[in-house]
Amino acid sequence: MTKTVLSVEDSSFERKVIKNIVEDEKGYNLVQAENGEEGLEKYEEEEPDLVLLDIRMPDKDGIEVLEELQENYADPQVVMVSIVREDETIEEAKELGALEYVEKPVTEEKLAPVIDEVL
Repeated sequence: MTKTVLSVEDSSFERKVIKNIVEDEKGYNLVQAENGEEGLEKYEEEEPDLVLLDIRMPDKDGIEVLEELQENYADPQVVMVSIVREDETIEEAKELGALEYVEKPVTEEKLAPVIDEVL
């Protein structure tokens, strides 16, 4: 059965890059959300094997989404993907259960090994 990856990303450019890596290069099923609220809805609907979660988004940021996933689901597999380079924010995400952090701009060289490791 093909694994499903949920990408929660507000940048249309980054969504295209992630799509190319997840679907075209890795062969996984990709579900996309443009913001935190939509991401939580898609998580509920799809029960993905991995979540790629942006930190800085309008309405509900990635840290808030990560907290809700941890509170409501058993062991969600989450990798933070963001331009945020603040060690404090990255550390907070890892303390909340994020498995890894991938810095933007997303490239296959950065993201593919992390996806392989988690899945």
